[in-house]
Order: sequence, then C-alpha cells, then structure tokens
Amino acid sequence: MGTRLGVCTLFGSLLSLVLLCGGCANFPPTTTVRLDPSLREGGELPFVEVHVMAIPERDLSKWTQASMTQYWAPNGASRSANSMRRVLQLGPNRPSDVIKSNDPIWNKWGDISKGYLLIFADVNGVANRDMINDPRRVWIPLNREDYNFPKEMTATIRRTGIDVSPRPTAKHKFLGMKVNGEPDDSR
Repeated sequence: MGTRLGVCTLFGSLLSLVLLCGGCANFPPTTTVRLDPSLREGGELPFVEVHVMAIPERDLSKWTQASMTQYWAPNGASRSANSMRRVLQLGPNRPSDVIKSNDPIWNKWGDISKGYLLIFADVNGVANRDMINDPRRVWIPLNREDYNFPKEMTATIRRTGIDVSPRPTAKHKFLGMKVNGEPDDSR
C-alpha cells in the first residue's frame, strides 16, 4: 500500500508540474526579426539596425515614452554600450535574423517573466508620429502566468510599423491582451 501511495503521489506531483508549466515549453519563444519586402529601395532592401532587449515591467514606461528619433540619433541611447541589448544588422544580404529559444541572451536577460520584449528598428524615412505609437517600436509582454506563447514569433519590420505574429494570447479573457495598445483578437 505504501508503494502505491508513493507512486500516486509522484504521479500527482508530475501531473501538477505539467499543468502548471503548460506554456513553459514555448518559453522563451524563438523570435525571428525580418525585413518586409515592401521596404525595398531601388530594388534592394535597405540596411536596418534592430535592437532587441528584454526589460522588467517597471522599466516599460521609460522605453515606451522615449523618443525613437532621439534614441536613434548619433548621440542617442542606441549608440551607447548596452550589454543587455541584442543588435541585429539587417539588409540586402541578411534580410532576417533569429534569436533562438536556447540563445544565451535569454539567460543574460534573467527572470523576465513579468517583463517585456522590446524591438526597435531604425527605418530610414520613418519619424515619430507621437511618442507612444512610434512605428519603429514594439513591446510584447513576457508574463508566462497570464499569457500563452507560440513556439516561434516573427517580427516583421515595415514602414508602417513592426508586426508581431503570432502574438502571445491571454490565458484569461479579462486580460484582453494588448501589444502596443492593440486588442488581442486572435482568440
């Protein structure tokens, strides 16, 4: 009887762990950043510098309210050293890059389970429309308690903005998942 109870307890513990970590297998998601073909200038894709970083929730307003024009300026924050930022150089010979789920940068970013993934793109000819809705910036919640994550996400850089697909989806209807203020209509 004691062995049967031990096996049942072990099975119950494992089942609880699997249910608790339902979305853990997809976290962190492999993230592809790519240039949309519509960016072609004279037949070729332009060179676009892209910055990707994970930040804690407390820093979100600092980054969402920052001027992207100032960020990308020659003396802006984009030009200062930041070991927590992944810099991607995209262009005609490298139209996309991937941050795999097992990339060491995720470990460097640490416990970001209540944070956000930021993607900034320096696209020629695109300027601030307003501080929060600048098309050169997108932020994605990384809260595993409240969101289910796809195994892979793609951030497509366009002149009109950075589109992320598929997006994480809210586990609870009341959350109404938002990415840059866009309602989650993928449920």
